[in-house]
Amino acid sequence: MISNFDPRLREIIKVLGISQYVRFCILSHEEQMSKPCKEIFSKALLESTAAETSYELHNAEGILGTECLHIGDNYELDFLGATASGWRAALLVSSENVDMLPDLPKDSVFTSLKQFESHLLSNIE
Repeated sequence: MISNFDPRLREIIKVLGISQYVRFCILSHEEQMSKPCKEIFSKALLESTAAETSYELHNAEGILGTECLHIGDNYELDFLGATASGWRAALLVSSENVDMLPDLPKDSVFTSLKQFESHLLSNIE
């Protein structure tokens, strides 16, 4: 997880009961850098590689940005930050705000988690 939030996010993750799904959490407040800076996405790649290697789910060469998908709600910070760092990106935005976005690929913009889930499930090979 990459977030431009402060350390309270760790407690929020615990309270929501989703800690088991978050292998690492990079917070801009702690790292002294924030999205859209490429360095924070690079740090996430390093953390991802360490997490995947420890779980023996990936080879020792590491994870490539093209293998990563960043999901966010801010076009400039999340979408542009991720794509400028070589990642794939998806935006989760309210239906009222979809028309305010630039023309993006249809499979990059979602108005609900259910819609995003359906998209992911339809693309499993």
